[in-house]
Amino acid sequence: MIDHPMRGDNRWPLLLAVAAVAAVLPLLWPPRTTVIPTWDTPLYEKLGHNLAAGNGFVAPDRVAIAELMHPGKPEPHGPVMPSAIRTPGYPFFLAIFYRLGLGNAAIVAVQILLFVLSAVVTTAGVRAATGSDAVALTAGLIVATHIPSIFFTHVIMSETPFLLIISAGFFLLWSSGERGRWRAAAGAAALFAVAPLVRPIAIFLPLLGGAYLLMRKRIAIAAFFVLVAVAPSALWIARNARVQGVPMLDGVSSENLLFYRGAEILVVHDRGLLYTLSAMHHDSDFYYRMVHLRPLLLAETKDEMRRDGIDPERSTYGQRCVYYRRHGLRIIRAHPIDNALLMLNGVTHLFTEQYWLLWAYGRDYRAARAIFLPVALLMLAAALYGLPRLWRTNRSFTLLALAFIAYFVILSTEPATDPRMTIPYVPMYAALSAAGIVRAYGRERASRLGNIGPSKMKPV
Repeated sequence: MIDHPMRGDNRWPLLLAVAAVAAVLPLLWPPRTTVIPTWDTPLYEKLGHNLAAGNGFVAPDRVAIAELMHPGKPEPHGPVMPSAIRTPGYPFFLAIFYRLGLGNAAIVAVQILLFVLSAVVTTAGVRAATGSDAVALTAGLIVATHIPSIFFTHVIMSETPFLLIISAGFFLLWSSGERGRWRAAAGAAALFAVAPLVRPIAIFLPLLGGAYLLMRKRIAIAAFFVLVAVAPSALWIARNARVQGVPMLDGVSSENLLFYRGAEILVVHDRGLLYTLSAMHHDSDFYYRMVHLRPLLLAETKDEMRRDGIDPERSTYGQRCVYYRRHGLRIIRAHPIDNALLMLNGVTHLFTEQYWLLWAYGRDYRAARAIFLPVALLMLAAALYGLPRLWRTNRSFTLLALAFIAYFVILSTEPATDPRMTIPYVPMYAALSAAGIVRAYGRERASRLGNIGPSKMKPV
């Protein structure tokens, strides 16, 4: 017995079981109803408060992440101006709470609810795609127990709303391609239209979704999907071109290109293969060197702007981002081998350290690694083992899941990879791992029954 097909309408017990687990675990995670502070929290809060007060999408300007995250440098406190550092999706989410006079406890409570809905959506979607109660329940429980997702329900960052947007959008996209449903396509298009405004990494997802629909020969649906999904991002880019003088979705991606990827390439260059492949582990000087290299890169960027006749102190944030991106890309092109090795490092980091790093928050990281590194490896093994089974069950769903996983992994494997980058693709990864777990359980059970022998087997 390899699988457990659906028997009648068992979906409500499955959904309730997954919802219960997904609701309880975040409440057990300290600090429960308060937030865990991060570098990104102050800016999100300022944008949200300004929106709630009717002041618009404005915040104090900053020179670069190089100054913000350098030791001793505080968050900027200058005159507010139209901001392009972040996209508006999550600040608008926060503004609702601030406008109603609600605080962090309410934000955490709603983010836990969104996390519960993400686990439930995954369960229902995998059940529809595989026809298996066992695979659906297992996939839902994998999402419900995903430690990075649980952790970020307590953080003022966009990960939890983004998880629900991507999980619901993914299954609606698959449904519209599988069955040609315009209603599902409209829902998917709306969600993928919002997604880049919540996290800019989703900017190319409409093209991926359109390609999938074309592959399924849903030409009219594909055209509708892409047009709807790209419109809000195009409008926001036009807004930034007007207020910053540069067409851009956000500025963080440009900063990351120089002050993360570029800086870390320079750190590992000429330091040997072993150092490069182990650079993201916390027992090296990798991050220390990266942080202290940033001010030098910032100074070089300012010098380049001056040579081009632009005063860095009077430039817009968007203009500075153009030079951050240019300088970062120049470093990547000059050191392609180092960049490739760091990206490989990032992939292994995502698939092997997604659990223990956040479990180690406030705990002994060595004990956390000993407990959860085997869990991450077993999940990866289960995903690889379940891939053939899922492929035979539903090829289009498997192909779309693999495309989404590859999309987020490739775009997330800048050298600053951390566990939160696994959150967007956890529903698809859970489907693969669940198929492998159920397949392994079915083989083990069949083997046990075979060893009993026909004369000793009891009727079921």
